[in-house]
Order: sequence, then structure tokens, then C-alpha cells
Amino acid sequence: MVLLTITSSILRALDLRQGEEATADEVATPEPSLVAPEVGRPISHGQVLDLWRQRRAEGDDSFSLETLLSGSRVYVPPPPPKPEPVGASR
Repeated sequence: MVLLTITSSILRALDLRQGEEATADEVATPEPSLVAPEVGRPISHGQVLDLWRQRRAEGDDSFSLETLLSGSRVYVPPPPPKPEPVGASR
């Protein structure tokens, strides 16, 4: 699964979803949760395609795949925190 970063246009399209569909993301899946989306957070390519199809099905042609993905990058998770030093041995 390829993870991408959420763009501002993806965020606008997600905001247009109806409340019932937004909570459907809570089902346990390996895909990132879209319950509280923010620009720069991860979204899978499948979720982007689903969002694009949903907008088209609702008659909204203002969100093309190109528009949604413009500025998106491959998501790189932040590095894990450094472990605490155990103790200085001399």
C-alpha cells in the first residue's frame, strides 16, 4: 500500500463528505484513519481513488485526480523518538 500526504484539495473534498460516511473510516482497516484529517497526514492511494469516485458520483466534477494529488508526496512517517540514555558507564 502506498501512502501519500493529504493535500489541501484532498482536505476540502474530505470536508464535503457527509457525516455518516466520515465515520465509516473507523472500521478496523490497515488504511490510515480519515476521521480527523490534516494536511500532511497520510492517506492511501485507494482512499484517494474512493474519494474521487465519491465526488464524481455526487456530480461534483471540480475534484479531478490531478487536482486532488497536486502537491502530494509519498508519506514518510516521522522517526521514532530516541531512547533515553540508560546511564553513563565509565
